Amino acid sequence: MENRNILSLNRMREMLEDRNISSVARNTGINRVTLSQIINGTTDPKYSTMEKLSNYLEEKDGYGN
Repeated sequence: MENRNILSLNRMREMLEDRNISSVARNTGINRVTLSQIINGTTDPKYSTMEKLSNYLEEKDGYGN
């Protein structure tokens, strides 16, 4: 597995604003409630969650290597 930079939490929140949370949850394996909490700033996600979410968002937005 290659090492990638992880997006900042603020950047992830920005990128998630206009997305269908259920779709993101389905594609990342991250619980929909957890995603909502991340977006609303009511939780600090685990590193593994941030890594999954960052990889998904980079791939969907064409930022991946």
